[in-house]
Amino acid sequence: MLIQPVVGSWIDESRFKRTITAVAAAVASVAAACIAIIPNYAMQVAVQLIIGLAGTVFPPAIAAFALGLVSKEHISKRVARNESFAHFGNFLFANIAAAVGTYVSL
Repeated sequence: MLIQPVVGSWIDESRFKRTITAVAAAVASVAAACIAIIPNYAMQVAVQLIIGLAGTVFPPAIAAFALGLVSKEHISKRVARNESFAHFGNFLFANIAAAVGTYVSL
C-alpha cells in the first residue's frame, strides 16, 4: 500500500506506460512460475511480495490508457465500463473455479 502512490505518480509522469505495464506483467508471470518451481516458504514470501509490487502498476496504467482513449468529460463512463467488465470477469472466474473444484475434488 505504501508503494501505490509512488507507482501511480511514476505511471502518470512516464511516457512509456505500455512498456512499464508489459514489464510488470512479465515480472508477475515469472514470479508466479517460481511458485511451482521452487516450493519453499522463503520463495513463496518473496514471490508474493514481487507479485504484489508488480500488481501496483496495473490500476494506474489502465486508468491512464482509459484517459488516452476518451476525453476527460467521458472518463467516468469509460472507467465504469472497465470496472463492470472487471467485476464480471472476477465473478465468472470464481464460478468456473468453484465448478471445477467441485467436480475435480476428492
